[in-house]
Amino acid sequence: MPNIGRVTDANIDQAARDAADSAESASLSKALRVGFVIGTPVTFAVFFVMIYFIGDVELVPALVTALWVAIVGGGFYGGITGLLTVLNKHGH
Repeated sequence: MPNIGRVTDANIDQAARDAADSAESASLSKALRVGFVIGTPVTFAVFFVMIYFIGDVELVPALVTALWVAIVGGGFYGGITGLLTVLNKHGH
């Protein structure tokens, strides 16, 4: 007779692994969203200050350049930070 519908130790172990993976995925998703939301404006501010004040560039080119860097790099920096935070918490 097949083993369909029976609860075994293997099924319980798999259910526990699935629950742990689900919790890790949820925390990773949240960390990536928070990293993106925080990383983009922080990247904009840092690069605008560097370009406008240190680089002595005019206002409009400094704003355009900082905005481009924030759109492209902000999500990356925030995403990497969130990813590393979650992986560090979960012991990977």
